[in-house]
Amino acid sequence: MTHILITDSGVGGLSVVAYAERFVRTHGLREPVRLTFANAAPANDYGYNAMPTREEKLATFGRFLRNVTERFAPDSIYVACNTLSVLLPDTAYFANHVGRVLQPADLGGSEDPSYMVNGIVETAAALLLGELEADPASVAIIFGTQTTIDAGAYPRILTERGIAPSRIVSQACPGLADTISEDREGTKTAAEIAHWVRTAIDKMTDAGAPVVAALACTHYGYRKELFAAAFEDAGVRASVINPNERAVDDLFGSQPDGPHRDAEVRFVTRYAIPDATDIPQPKSLISAQTTIVYFDDGRSEIGRFGEQNRIIIPLDQVPEHVQNTGIQGFADPAVPFSLNENAPQPEAPRNEVWGIPWKSPIAFKGLAYAVGTSNTTGGLAAPRGRRRAQTVILAVVACALATFALSLAGRPLVGGTIHMIAMASRGAQVALTPFGHLVGEPDFGPLSRTIIGTLEGALFGLGLALGLTRRPKRHSSASSHETLTTR
Repeated sequence: MTHILITDSGVGGLSVVAYAERFVRTHGLREPVRLTFANAAPANDYGYNAMPTREEKLATFGRFLRNVTERFAPDSIYVACNTLSVLLPDTAYFANHVGRVLQPADLGGSEDPSYMVNGIVETAAALLLGELEADPASVAIIFGTQTTIDAGAYPRILTERGIAPSRIVSQACPGLADTISEDREGTKTAAEIAHWVRTAIDKMTDAGAPVVAALACTHYGYRKELFAAAFEDAGVRASVINPNERAVDDLFGSQPDGPHRDAEVRFVTRYAIPDATDIPQPKSLISAQTTIVYFDDGRSEIGRFGEQNRIIIPLDQVPEHVQNTGIQGFADPAVPFSLNENAPQPEAPRNEVWGIPWKSPIAFKGLAYAVGTSNTTGGLAAPRGRRRAQTVILAVVACALATFALSLAGRPLVGGTIHMIAMASRGAQVALTPFGHLVGEPDFGPLSRTIIGTLEGALFGLGLALGLTRRPKRHSSASSHETLTTR
């Protein structure tokens, strides 16, 4: 059995393991393979990018490599981390374990006791070089952590292989890897990626040149589509390269297919891994949603699995106005439903679903109007002048207070619902994140949600009261006057 150890300082390397496992399952190898993912982070809350000196980073990573070699005795080690890959050549460990690509003979049971050590920087640089040579007018933009960019490994490799420095742009993205890990919804991640993409574009000497964007951090591969979208929004034609997808070329070389299609996968990490859930049955996939994996703190996101972008929420979190559409039913009847509850229906209106009220009996707006018009005489609740203004103000205040309370309770109203739908829809342009920025929030947060919700209630109360208190214009003829007063 061939044993390949894959390491990363974070969790981006998990995607490399996933691609490797899929390659084995779909292609097959000549010999059985064991894949071990070993996280190289020294502590749960202390990573390499936080270390103050390069010497500390080299010492820590070198010690890790020695320990995993002694404990697991792998046939090869693949460093699926750009931050660590740029450190690898300067470690004392690497001097004794010169890297080379795993060859077919190695998978056939080579007795060579030396270990092979490779890094993902070479994988990414080879992909970049191929794209740049294919289009001499293109420009490379390398997105990476501060450590990766400061090391200058990518520009050095590319210039050594004949690429002009003017065609290379390096862009550090401080904190982006952590944001990707922690930002469940992806809103903050999208904003940060858009910022760094714009910053990188500004560095280009030829603003109209096509771009080859390299994601030089394995975390970034999880949000490849956001990088592509950011370039598209900026009006720049770009090809986004995710080296995680091509790491299998360095892991397995060009060896032919074989009969062994199962890979033994192990995980070694200082992070606590929660118990695995039951594997869903095929029938349960009808309600499948995105699977989100967290660290043991229950908040920091490791990654996401699943092709769909669906997160199921309890019915009581659905806004009331959306719940009120339940009268239309869930089926697809031959005869359309009428929104008039008193009209004949193909099936009875649903006032309760799974034991949860489908429609709310609370009518705060009607209560406010009733109070405002309680002293109206003549059988017509449409006061004039000052009395009308008081009724309108009371309805506005009541509706605004009601929606203010709902917003504080976390209930999304029209604006919140539009934002939720936009964030769940790929490519949507109506998210309310910019409004959150106006009030000092990074996203459409509690403050902006409360402001929008309160304004919604106030405008609704204003329109309702003005509409209900509007009286028809009097006509000069007596018959018209008699008609109006006798209605």
